[in-house]
Amino acid sequence: MRERVVDFSLIGAIQLAALIYGLYSVSLARPVAAAFERDRINIVTAAEIDKADLAKAKDGFKTLPWFGIERVGVREAANVDEGNESLSLSLTGIEPSMRPNWWLPDGPAEREKIRRVMKPLSELAAARNMSEADIVKSAKVSASGKPLFFLPLTSGRTKDWVVIMDENADFVGYAPIDGFMTNKAAETKTKEQVI
Repeated sequence: MRERVVDFSLIGAIQLAALIYGLYSVSLARPVAAAFERDRINIVTAAEIDKADLAKAKDGFKTLPWFGIERVGVREAANVDEGNESLSLSLTGIEPSMRPNWWLPDGPAEREKIRRVMKPLSELAAARNMSEADIVKSAKVSASGKPLFFLPLTSGRTKDWVVIMDENADFVGYAPIDGFMTNKAAETKTKEQVI
């Protein structure tokens, strides 16, 4: 009888430890921010955030959300030294969107920045030889008849999704389509400048 109690206690302790470890792993993998960064929306997980940066963050960003995802903007470097430091961090895999001390609250100014760079969904459809209806269906977006736009949606694990937005830069859906398109005119102009 005593052996059975010890056995069940050990099994229970091992299962409890496994449950706690599993919950901890899930908590680190949870997405905490959808950060607008220049020409894309980057999904940032809790594991990608350096806790030291949380202490330096603005009020409102000092703790990570447990439920839901925070929409944020990412500020530009304040000076050349900060820009160089940011470049060094980016080369090691720590993008500005992963630094809470660089986050800006989602608001009219950030939405305007997004509206300036978001592209019409028709451009994505043409670049991928798809119809807009196919993309809308893939994103499970209800057709409202209003124009839709997109930006690439990236994360540490994938770069081949897009976020579908309305004219106010509100997210309305997501689709598994590579949103990065080469711009032949820009490439030609860059080559001409080099020559």
